[in-house]
Amino acid sequence: MTKKEFDSKNLAQKVVSICEDVKAIDINVYDMTKSPALADFYVICTGNSEPHLNAIGNRLEKELREANELSAKAIDGGASSQWIVMDFGWVIVHIMHPDAREYYGLESLWSNGNLSPEKLPWECPEREILTSEIRVKKIFNR
Repeated sequence: MTKKEFDSKNLAQKVVSICEDVKAIDINVYDMTKSPALADFYVICTGNSEPHLNAIGNRLEKELREANELSAKAIDGGASSQWIVMDFGWVIVHIMHPDAREYYGLESLWSNGNLSPEKLPWECPEREILTSEIRVKKIFNR
């Protein structure tokens, strides 16, 4: 296990612990260290109401900043949108209302550590992307 994997795993465990403390439910962690994903771990949890979603997000930001001097690189969404995404680098956290979680079904993207390009919301199939790259190479003789 590399230092990065150890650090990202510890960070994911800390995120789960904080989520449990603030009573987030249905917490799932997806280990993507063996996949070509943007982060090593994805954590998805559920809050039952807008105030609960805010409480989870605020507690994560506060405790991780105090304990590890680590602030989220980006935070998107909000309780009113029923989905908050927090990017802590190696760990990305999705805090979702039950309705949003059911509707978007993010778990299907990361089940069993697989991130299949076919399951991502691309506008065109992977083969078309590859075909376009080949055309660019031919045009510019690359």
